[in-house]
Amino acid sequence: MMTNQFSNNFTDILNRWTTVGQITNVPKLWLGSDNTGNQASTRWLEKGDFIRFRTITVGYNVPKKLLTTIGFENIRVYAQAFNPFVITRYSGLDPEVSTAGTIQNTSTNNGNIQVGVDSRATPQPRIFTVGVNLGF
Repeated sequence: MMTNQFSNNFTDILNRWTTVGQITNVPKLWLGSDNTGNQASTRWLEKGDFIRFRTITVGYNVPKKLLTTIGFENIRVYAQAFNPFVITRYSGLDPEVSTAGTIQNTSTNNGNIQVGVDSRATPQPRIFTVGVNLGF
């Protein structure tokens, strides 16, 4: 997860090659050159196994006995979580994202061979919702 543009890099970049004789597996950065980032290589290949909890919903319906005294037909209190967490050893932000077919790839028309290339793509959002449904 490294680019030569010196922006939004992961902490791996701190171990980049900087001096003669240095032993590291992170290549030297070249300002304005992308000589280390986009060549076909197994350098960035890693397992992307994951388990994602997509949606979790917990709700409670208030018993009808309690509702007659306050004038409601029904009351439901709930909480929802969308993408609350992912279990993975993947080092990127989200093992399920892909930049294939995005604007940066359409000019080279290679989106079909880049499925799974995240290139620091935006991960799926986590959304937490709490609510009350009232029936009159």
